[in-house]
Amino acid sequence: MIWERDDAGAGAKGDSQSGLNSEGNVAIADGRLWLASNPTGYFDLKTGEWKSQGAGQYAGEIGIMGQWVLQGGRRLSETQDTLGGPLSGSGWTVTSADPSFQRTLLTDVGTMLPAWDNEVVLMPPKGLWGPLTLLAQSKLTAWILDRPAVLAAAAKTSKDAPKPKLVEFTDLKMWESESVMPTAIAMARDQMVVSRADKGRFSVNGFSRADGSKVWTAALPSQPVMNGLALDREGRVLVTLCDGSVVCLSH
Repeated sequence: MIWERDDAGAGAKGDSQSGLNSEGNVAIADGRLWLASNPTGYFDLKTGEWKSQGAGQYAGEIGIMGQWVLQGGRRLSETQDTLGGPLSGSGWTVTSADPSFQRTLLTDVGTMLPAWDNEVVLMPPKGLWGPLTLLAQSKLTAWILDRPAVLAAAAKTSKDAPKPKLVEFTDLKMWESESVMPTAIAMARDQMVVSRADKGRFSVNGFSRADGSKVWTAALPSQPVMNGLALDREGRVLVTLCDGSVVCLSH
């Protein structure tokens, strides 16, 4: 054993109200174990020391994109029948591993983690239904870095002045797909793969990474599990269904 923290839920002073409140997944990056928690923060992987990054949110997913911490999505307590009515609705937020950077809202609802690599970020719809949007990661990062100054300037204006909008995908996007209600998304070298539930019809689709056009579709016999999608090294698509079965698709 390297370390153990059996006091994390009690807080530094033994006060249960100040302890960690883990909300879902964890993520490891740069020697840190991040928790989707309230407050958001991480354990040092070498020492087990806890570092808080400030207020978190009631959402079950967390991911690290370079220096950026993305947290949001559905609550851990949600079941598959909340597909069309998520309990959270708190959207996706982004903060920096540097606690001096304020948390900023990235999407309105955002029911799942975006997918990304070193070049691009595939954003789910801002709400339950809408297009998938591919962004250049460099442009999204520039928007994030500029956001505190934009918000600070807006705070000094009149109360009647319009509030700064969320990230305008129109200004950043490489492409948008057709509108979907996704249950999961995954990124491959040449395609974006999406399981979806549209008006009671369930399917898996492949969208071209180059322009967002739909290149294939396969019907599913029942509702896919939220976030129950994976790609393997052979290019096969694995989809978990709510009836307990698993579908494997290949060329």
